[in-house]
Amino acid sequence: MRLRLHYDDVAWEKSEEIIDTRVQQLLDPEVLASVGNFLVKYRRPNKPGLFDVLAKGAFNILFKITYKNTSAAVIRFPQPGAIMFPEEKLRNEVAIMRYIRGKTSIPVPFIYHWGNKDQSPLKLAGVVDLEFTYAAPVEFSYAPPWWLLIEKPEYWPQGLDDWCMQYERQLQTFLKALTRHEDVEMQNGRLISDQRLSSPMEASWRSGDFWVVYAAMNNFAFDSIYWQRIDQRYFGSATCALEDVWQQRLDLLEPEERDEMEKYVALKVEEMESRVLAWDPDEYTLEFAKTKLESQTTKEGDENAS
Repeated sequence: MRLRLHYDDVAWEKSEEIIDTRVQQLLDPEVLASVGNFLVKYRRPNKPGLFDVLAKGAFNILFKITYKNTSAAVIRFPQPGAIMFPEEKLRNEVAIMRYIRGKTSIPVPFIYHWGNKDQSPLKLAGVVDLEFTYAAPVEFSYAPPWWLLIEKPEYWPQGLDDWCMQYERQLQTFLKALTRHEDVEMQNGRLISDQRLSSPMEASWRSGDFWVVYAAMNNFAFDSIYWQRIDQRYFGSATCALEDVWQQRLDLLEPEERDEMEKYVALKVEEMESRVLAWDPDEYTLEFAKTKLESQTTKEGDENAS
């Protein structure tokens, strides 16, 4: 199997530097106190208890506060350096979450408050919400877990076909165990037939939906997964070697689209050789990077003076 898509190492290193520095600053007791006080301002059903950093995800930093005899509340902030247009992202998330909560039965967090960076103790747009939920297309739940083999398919030394053969064996064992537990839950009245996952999971694997879900959730594996497991399902059989299928698919594009593709490929090849950072950071990241540089300059000046 071909390797995953290459990371933009220069942009990655720059973003990681900003993220790591920001996380260290968030652990400062004064910063934690300001965030805790801000959270209590908008969510205080009774006496607050423990407050701490809950988690640092790929795009957000979360703080959690617990209360006596009631649900905990969470406040989350976008990470500088990790996302583009954080306020737009947050505004869209809030609008969608409130719409889903008001118009459907899908469980999403209740939002107590949200605001832009001017209202925030961290000068980052933030949202105060409740509950721990996960919302995604139902097909994500129907796809069986890839981790039955521990190793991801794109890293499997013997290639994707061998991964599938080995995975098939583990999947059957997993589905049998899952079916037994579902049977017990149904007998005890805690599960109805439509809530079974074993049958949809097997159907997802047989139909190939598993690979669509996997590619959607693992973007750096998308290229190899797409050409080996998705393309021919939707566009028919190819009459050439797998590594050349993309050339046949060019006929599906308009001439203008092919021209733009060639320009983009040439640009990315040039960037890989020169390692020039074509970076378009959001205003938070720019502001934070500027502050960090000024702090470093001041520190170096003090050290030289001493």
